[in-house]
Amino acid sequence: MAGPPVGVNGPDSGLQVTSLMLGPWANSTISLTEQPEMGTSLLCEGKNPEGTYALSILLMSGKSSLVPQTFMDGLIQGVFYGAIAITLLFLCLVPLM
Repeated sequence: MAGPPVGVNGPDSGLQVTSLMLGPWANSTISLTEQPEMGTSLLCEGKNPEGTYALSILLMSGKSSLVPQTFMDGLIQGVFYGAIAITLLFLCLVPLM
């Protein structure tokens, strides 16, 4: 998320990370304390003797249905205008035959 890296077991603006180490294993939990903005990404990095690993996660709000509704509106409008265009093209070509 935007801003500086979040430390282990420390809160940040809207993000809290807790980590537990048991022997060679580490288990981290990332908790969001507020709804993420659309298109926000979360970058997780981990290091071990084998190297550094990173994972980027795109966060989406569960409450926002703007994208599917916009897509459906555009799809319906496209089908409607496509049907009009095909009808007009057909009506213009029929007299030529």
